[in-house]
Amino acid sequence: MLGRICFETWPKVLADGRQPVVITSDRALASDRVRVAANVTAALALAQTLPGDIMICGGQRIYEETLPLADRILLTLVHTELPGDTYFPEWRHRPWRETWKRESRDANYRYTFSSLERIW
Repeated sequence: MLGRICFETWPKVLADGRQPVVITSDRALASDRVRVAANVTAALALAQTLPGDIMICGGQRIYEETLPLADRILLTLVHTELPGDTYFPEWRHRPWRETWKRESRDANYRYTFSSLERIW
């Protein structure tokens, strides 16, 4: 599941056989490979009919609406300050347990990849 802007700026979202559910009022995006829903509730209902795990891929408003429902976060922290106007919602105040972690870096940035499971 992802918002329209994320879908339009992520050209490879269809490359590996994913079945995206795009949250938008633009019905013209619907095709045999792309499903469209008007809101998060409808998108979740549609995604539950598809095989595999439901992955939330942004943007900010969709993360904010679905984070309270999530039982797992696959999180990438980029260790730098970057300008922007869209952010992942604060998650540290909720009860999460880290189940996996890996540090990495490239020529420009240092990263931490983590898997967090909600403690219910």
